[in-house]
Amino acid sequence: MKRYSKGVWSSRLRLYPEGFFETWWPVPPLDEQQDIVERISAETTKIDRLRAATENSIALLKERRAALIAAAVTGQIEISEAT
Repeated sequence: MKRYSKGVWSSRLRLYPEGFFETWWPVPPLDEQQDIVERISAETTKIDRLRAATENSIALLKERRAALIAAAVTGQIEISEAT
């Protein structure tokens, strides 16, 4: 890749489009690419489900917190002092 890069300084080389398109990039076979996509999709689905469950839990906890504060303020529950 370095041979396709150009620049004034060796530490400041740029890869221009013509050099990029002349570079050979290893690519896995199509069936392996499809397997990779399937695995990533499955993991993404799991992450999405976990995120939704976490967001639901957070919403429920906020609701319970608000209800607890309201009950404490209105005297519906007794708050004992910490010792």
